[in-house]
Amino acid sequence: IQAEGNPTSTDGRKCHATYDLQQQYRIDLRSPAMSTQPSYLPIYVACNPTNIAASFSFATCTILNRDLLSGENTVMHRVTLVRDEPIVKKHDFSSWLADISLVEQDRSDRLRLWAAARQSIMPKLTIGFDNRHNCTVTGYGHSLFRINLRDDSVALAWSPSHEEYMT
Repeated sequence: IQAEGNPTSTDGRKCHATYDLQQQYRIDLRSPAMSTQPSYLPIYVACNPTNIAASFSFATCTILNRDLLSGENTVMHRVTLVRDEPIVKKHDFSSWLADISLVEQDRSDRLRLWAAARQSIMPKLTIGFDNRHNCTVTGYGHSLFRINLRDDSVALAWSPSHEEYMT
């Protein structure tokens, strides 16, 4: 793909640039028709911000996917581009999270993600937490979760529902 431009700047000077884009890898997470394997549609890509400009490390990114059968957004694929072939590892968070909408990689740890998501099981409030309520917290939207790709663990970092009951 080649893209050429000849824009004019505000002071009348002309700029010219040519870009040559080449496809290095193709990562297709769809399954063939009539397959029993799940098929995924990528909906969000988060790149590791620390290795974009570094030539001595392999580029990594995390792809948030929608399962085409169930419609859930709970599966991520971590992609590491190594020499001639990308290495793709699947991470399924459906037992902890019901819906993931945004994913960002942590700058200090390449295997940690921050994600906006909903919990799949809503926690119960206890009497000690709030004397007026002893019910299921339904929430007002997505909460912030810390996801560790080393062991596929999920930890709640912040919730708007929790803030609602704190004074």
